[in-house]
Amino acid sequence: MTLTRITSDGISDGSIVNADLHSAANIAGTKLADDAITQTKIAAGAVGTTEIATGAISHTKLAANAVETDNIANGTIVNANINASAAIAGSKLADDSISLAKLVHGTSSNNGKFLRANNGADPTFESVITDLVNDTSPQLGGDLASNGNDILIADDDRIKIGSGNDLHIYHNQSNSVIREEGTGNLNIQTTGGNVEVLTNTTETSAKFISNGAVELYHDNSKKFATLTGGCQIANIANNAGLLLSGTGNNTSVMFTSTADSPDNGYRVSYHSVGTSYFGDEFLAIDKTDTTGSGGIVTICGFTPTGLHFPDSMKLHLGGTAATGDLQIFHDGANSGIINTTGGLYIRNSGLISIETNNGESAIKCVANAQVELYHNNNLKLQTESSGVSVQGNLTPQANNSYDLGSSSYRWANVYTNDLHLSNEGHTNDVDGTWGNWTIQEGESDLFLKNNRSGKKYKFNLTEVS
Repeated sequence: MTLTRITSDGISDGSIVNADLHSAANIAGTKLADDAITQTKIAAGAVGTTEIATGAISHTKLAANAVETDNIANGTIVNANINASAAIAGSKLADDSISLAKLVHGTSSNNGKFLRANNGADPTFESVITDLVNDTSPQLGGDLASNGNDILIADDDRIKIGSGNDLHIYHNQSNSVIREEGTGNLNIQTTGGNVEVLTNTTETSAKFISNGAVELYHDNSKKFATLTGGCQIANIANNAGLLLSGTGNNTSVMFTSTADSPDNGYRVSYHSVGTSYFGDEFLAIDKTDTTGSGGIVTICGFTPTGLHFPDSMKLHLGGTAATGDLQIFHDGANSGIINTTGGLYIRNSGLISIETNNGESAIKCVANAQVELYHNNNLKLQTESSGVSVQGNLTPQANNSYDLGSSSYRWANVYTNDLHLSNEGHTNDVDGTWGNWTIQEGESDLFLKNNRSGKKYKFNLTEVS
């Protein structure tokens, strides 16, 4: 029986086996039931590019995970077999598998630009200026490491630091400068060590010691240092010391306190020109206000000729009170030496002389000898080993007022030439008159002369031995 057409109804289910299919059967994908071809149905390397018609196998015809690497012949998947939205992950690409030719080249407007990643967004072409000389606003994206090289900056070019360019560091052809040009301070700080200023690379000029002193040096030798209780000038050479040099007539060192007398101060002041005080340059001790210039009262001054005190300023010696036990002063009219405690001693190994009127003797105290009293530079009284000698008359200050000796202390002997007796201005106790008599000595007689009447008398003397 001749068959011209066999339909699906004419073929019993399951009756067509592999041998019944022609080698060139070219079964279309539409003839395959969904999920009909499993991994086990595909021989290793069986499916090549030529065995798969373009678009013949859709993903619905393949069972899940049906096609594995072993089922795909090497080189069989071409660009047309990869879906436009395949989104192949980077992990699927072999290292160094993408060549420069595979990167997007961009257009002519992208010439000289670099492809920039954009934090997850599509990369874009951006310009990167590598010419730092012509770049007017270069910026760093991170720390700049020198890698063992120097950073060279020309004279007068500056490193400017701060958002307002406040700190400048530069060299001006002659000097190096670190300058703060803003409104703040220029602070040099350390977190633990000291700060040192060196010249000639090894010669110390200044040290700022953490939790300690500030030291200043001269020729690498310490000259000044702060201490816990004040400051110190060190390593002073012979005939050297602290030099203060002013530009005006006065140069001062001020002493003030904020304790009991905050409104007052004292100063040691050098006056380079003479004043009404001393008429010469001098070093003064002044009382001032706290500014050192107001309410100045000069206490004393040293000039080339000595120590000077202005009028009414006193030299106080001894004691702890406001006034000393001994005061020496001049009040504008008179000079005074006042002692208020104990004795006042003037002692010398030789002559002590008190003079008036620029050399006119008043008292002389001669060592191991006499004391002399003078009148108008003429000696009048002098002590001697046996008593006192007088040059001139010895008269009482007032008439008929003073005695020579007393009823208890009488003179042993009175040696005189004529003895003048007068009670003028007084009367006797016998007849109430007064007289003026002179007793004179003769060779053998004693005479009495009445100076009022001129009469002369002779004493009647009786020889007894």
